[in-house]
Amino acid sequence: MSLAQFQRARLVPFAADGRDTEERRAIPLDFNPETLTLKVSSGEARDRARRGRQQVQNVGASKATLSFECYFDSTRPRDGQDGEGGDEEMLDVRLRTKPIADLLQVSGSGREQAPRRVQFRWGTLIFNGVITTHQEVFDYFSPSGVPLRSKVQLTLTEQEFRYQV
Repeated sequence: MSLAQFQRARLVPFAADGRDTEERRAIPLDFNPETLTLKVSSGEARDRARRGRQQVQNVGASKATLSFECYFDSTRPRDGQDGEGGDEEMLDVRLRTKPIADLLQVSGSGREQAPRRVQFRWGTLIFNGVITTHQEVFDYFSPSGVPLRSKVQLTLTEQEFRYQV
């Protein structure tokens, strides 16, 4: 019997054209989320011209959101680092969370402006979407006030969702 290899959840940005993921820019999470919340809603439109109770019609497209919390902690050495020496500013946890916040920035120009699509990937669960909510809570600081630990709450939204296993 073989044991499954430990996998870290990660966010992988899509290229500017939105077709292929940019694996070299993958952002591994320090800790895997405890829970994932997947919310799917059908596309509905209200038809006020219709009489009676059936005023809401299903228009076929569905929308989904994936919400989760991820923790980042710079008090422990990162993979491949021994934790020796270094400036306290180098331990600033925002250095690890900034790449996620950067995914909220719109790219393109004029009517082509859109936020970067991202793929959440953890084991067999893959969700493609756009980060619509990003909230970061700092809960541990160095004596001089440098943030060392944070909780990032993310919501990704996909407009034309298809449930796949």
